[in-house]
Parts: sequence; structure tokens; C-alpha cells
Amino acid sequence: MVFSQSYTEKYNSLYNRYELYDSSNNLVSYKKYNSLYNRWEYYEVAKTVPTYQNLKPSDPTNWDLAYQALAYKQQKYDEGNRYVTSQIQKLRNDVSNSTTLSSDEKTQLQNSITNSINEINSTGKSDFSNSDVVNSILNYIYQNYNNTINSINSDRETDSSVKNTEKSNNPYHKEYSGTQTAITYAPILDKPDIVGGKKIGVVENNTVKVLEKINENFYKVKSGTITGYLFVGWFK
Repeated sequence: MVFSQSYTEKYNSLYNRYELYDSSNNLVSYKKYNSLYNRWEYYEVAKTVPTYQNLKPSDPTNWDLAYQALAYKQQKYDEGNRYVTSQIQKLRNDVSNSTTLSSDEKTQLQNSITNSINEINSTGKSDFSNSDVVNSILNYIYQNYNNTINSINSDRETDSSVKNTEKSNNPYHKEYSGTQTAITYAPILDKPDIVGGKKIGVVENNTVKVLEKINENFYKVKSGTITGYLFVGWFK
């Protein structure tokens, strides 16, 4: 039933009433039959005028803080990436500048470094913003490097032509004692095992006191209040 050109009446069976809608299909009023008083009763619907703020979706995100966090993480990532790159280059330079390694031995060590990098890259993108990840990457490279050193030394011992070469001249078989400089934040482990050892602290102020040599790979050291085991590759 049409009351006028701009209003339409519809029956709502759910509420058992007739409803009046305007041309924009907004409910304007409705009527219900009161059987107790035998009469129709009319009700007007209060109009709600929407505002821009009512319609604008709320956004709880603090974008300034989010951008600051992302920028900080990117900064830490870049620092970690540069640090790993510098340590790898230092290792390569030690090999290239060594006067005790043969050309073939230098090639073996350089290949060891390259293979370690390739294996790390094959696992996916590394999070260089995480210091634990950075230390794990360098530990892995140093461990494979040291395994190659041990293999070279083993070959030397069976080769009579180089049997008398002193291992102490090898850059990663030096003897350390007393107070030594080491890389700041290098991990100090609870046992002399790169893979199985757990980090219990880090080198403070680039300084450690060497307590004793454990083997070719580890020294027992103290830095600050932490006493544990330091991989030889972390000495400067």
C-alpha cells in the first residue's frame, strides 16, 4: 500500500506489524494492532544522522611506532650482515696472507669458507638482526674452517716433506695466555663444544683472561663475571 510517492508500507511478519519506509528504504514508522483496546497504534522511529566519524573505520595501529620498529630491525639487520661479511673477509685475508700454508692448502681453506656460506644460504634468508643467528653463522663457518685445518695438519703429519712445519705458525693454532683481546659479544659457552655448548654469556669490553687451553679449538676464559669456554676463532 503506497501512502505517497515517496513512502512505501510493508508488512513485517516477524514483528507482526506494518512498516513505513521512505524513498531511501529507511524505516520511518510502523503500526501494530492492539487487540486489547481494539485499535491501531502508531510508532515513529527516531532518525539517526550518520556522521563522517561514525562511518570512518577505526585503525588501532600506531604506524609511527611500527615504522620505527621496522627501521630499527633493518638497522640491526644491516649491522649484522656487515659484521658477518667483515669476519668472513678477515678469515679469507688470514688464509691469503699466511706464509705457512701451501697454495693447495689455501685453496682448501678458501673452498671450506665458500662451501659453508653456500650451505647457509641454501637454508633460506638469515635474520642478521638477531645476534644469536649471527653468532651461529660464524660458529658454523669457523667450525668447518677448523675441521679443514685439522685435516691439513693430519695430511702434513703423514707427509715427510712438511713434517717439521710448526703448527704454532698457523693463524688458528696460536698459543694464548694472560689477558687477551677478543671480539665483543662473542659467545662464551658452558662447555668446549661449538655445536653442543650453550651460551652462558658474552665477551665484555673486548677483553678476556685466559685460564687454560682446553684443546686446539677452545680456551677456558673469564670475562667480567662470566667463566666459560671461548672458541679460538673469537680471539683478535
